[in-house]
Amino acid sequence: MPTSLPFTAVFVVSIIGADFAAAVVLISFGAVLGKVSAMQLLLMALMEVVLFQANQFVVINKLQVLTPPPSSLRSIVDGS
Repeated sequence: MPTSLPFTAVFVVSIIGADFAAAVVLISFGAVLGKVSAMQLLLMALMEVVLFQANQFVVINKLQVLTPPPSSLRSIVDGS
């Protein structure tokens, strides 16, 4: 039995990003539901998550565009 469990840090910002990625997939899923096969849906979901993260990386790190968080999240992110 291991003496310590592996630790993975989870931040609120990461959870919010994952929420947006899931929303992107669900919106597209609803648009094509019943028109494509399950394999096509799986491929679409995988491609959308990868492209969403690539787009987010380019916008934040290369173009340096940052938007302030909504007022409801400002206290969590800023710690105030």
